Amino acid sequence: MYGNSKKYNIFLFCRLHFFVYTISMSLLEEDNLTVEEAEQMAGHTVKHENEKHRSSFLAVLLAVFAVLFVTSVFITQIYLTPMVVIGASMQPTINAKYQEIVVNGQTQYKYTDTVYLREKSTYNRGEIVVANVQSYKQEENADYYIKRVIALPGETVRLIPQTTGSNIYIIQITDTNGNTFLLNETYLSEPMQIVIDVSAYPWYTKVIEEGITLEKDQYYLLGDNRKVSEDSRFLGPISVTHITGHVVLHVPYGRTLFYAILQKIFG
Repeated sequence: MYGNSKKYNIFLFCRLHFFVYTISMSLLEEDNLTVEEAEQMAGHTVKHENEKHRSSFLAVLLAVFAVLFVTSVFITQIYLTPMVVIGASMQPTINAKYQEIVVNGQTQYKYTDTVYLREKSTYNRGEIVVANVQSYKQEENADYYIKRVIALPGETVRLIPQTTGSNIYIIQITDTNGNTFLLNETYLSEPMQIVIDVSAYPWYTKVIEEGITLEKDQYYLLGDNRKVSEDSRFLGPISVTHITGHVVLHVPYGRTLFYAILQKIFG
């Protein structure tokens, strides 16, 4: 479209210039204008017409952006569920600037990101999801956790040391076809380290010593910030019925929803 419009504008410009020049030459004969005066008049006219075309183009462009903005925001609010993210378990991917401060004995949360979710029947490896973990923790304050999908239903997941005796662990997956591979986690800011006594956590001990095979409706979820994340290492596999949805849009702190939409479309 842009290429055709550009050719048309050049053609229109040439025709306009020829028309104005013809009129100017007629005025030259009738009013005894000099050639220099006629050409100056033609130049001013063409310049004025070009400014009008430029203004019209900008007006159309602004109108298109306005329609896209209103439509995208409307669709987002209708079909997606917004949630404010509190916590550092998905840093640096989400809540990169997140902070907790204590004011007068009360904890306050600063620089929180917002995510927009869409529910699905199944989820893919690598997707970021939100899960209701209250039934897993048996605590009143346990609510929704945001984590990344690591292993899928039917797969076996295991944490193995990167080298013998190392406290840095990598994830080994055996898929439903029997293929075993190591998960390449490029989104981590630093390698996963075992820095706690895992014997106090049965699920943690099991995934290291023998691995965990997931049921047909279970997912293994981990936070990107492994040092602080409370996830399937402590809670065990998460049933799909407890997953609220996956993150479709991520709005970083200080950004707008429209920015997130454009980022999603254009990358």
